Amino acid sequence: MMLAAVTVAACGPTGPGAVSVSPSSARDGRDGSDGAFGAARVTILTQARVNERVTIDVTFPSDASGNLRRDRAPFPTVVFASGGLVSSARYRWIADHLATRGYVVVAPDYTLDLAIASPDNTHAAVLALRRAAETTGHTLERAVRSDGKVVAMGHSLGAVIATWQWIDHAYDGVVLLAGFPADGTQLERRAGSRVLSVTGSEDGSAPVADVTAGFMRFSRPRLLAVVDGMNHYDWTDGATAANLARDRPSTRPQSATRRDALRVIDTFVDAVLNSDSAALNALDSGTFAGVTVTR
Repeated sequence: MMLAAVTVAACGPTGPGAVSVSPSSARDGRDGSDGAFGAARVTILTQARVNERVTIDVTFPSDASGNLRRDRAPFPTVVFASGGLVSSARYRWIADHLATRGYVVVAPDYTLDLAIASPDNTHAAVLALRRAAETTGHTLERAVRSDGKVVAMGHSLGAVIATWQWIDHAYDGVVLLAGFPADGTQLERRAGSRVLSVTGSEDGSAPVADVTAGFMRFSRPRLLAVVDGMNHYDWTDGATAANLARDRPSTRPQSATRRDALRVIDTFVDAVLNSDSAALNALDSGTFAGVTVTR
């Protein structure tokens, strides 16, 4: 079945992606803002387990026509695990933002929109991206290296999956958004690898106390950022009435809380994936506007 998986991934798109953010030299990617690259998106397919087909959103740094910026490639990878009963499409705003700053973001679908039901889709997405990058003529040719750096990121239940994948596949770092590791997770296996946990002060689904308790189980280097006024579904687009019924009201505009959250996330991925010295210093000793930090 491995041959079948390779075949599915190799039959991917060959033209430009769909542009979701146009490039602009006026953007510098600082302070939680978008970067200068455009962001474009394609869908690729792979197989997981025996015969299940996995659909993967890939968002990448692009030019105005949706072509990969091969002149700046290869790029590091962020793999995103969505929250329970939330499709990966509702997190495209994060993928777009990261792509404008020079990262390729892979976001697989999960069985029944539950990452816990098919957690290995996460690493299957990384492998499919790497195969696509090695395929001549593919839209994503040379987008990433086969041994390139990876950060796992997940929201809510997806934070559990991101943590498992970070451990099992020795990714370079992990970002938990409004979530915490499952009981019994062998966090000591990745002692010394950087960890970021970001949550909102008004989160009604993953209370700050629970997120903090989970965060304290990680070894250093670690950072917890609690965003003032943010709730659980500020992380997603298209929050439904049912979603909001399980949450608390946010107390600040979503645009403001997301900007504060991105300021921290950007610093983390720049430090881990690009070994940026200023970002490393900020993680170890800096403060961030709009958030309360614990180390």
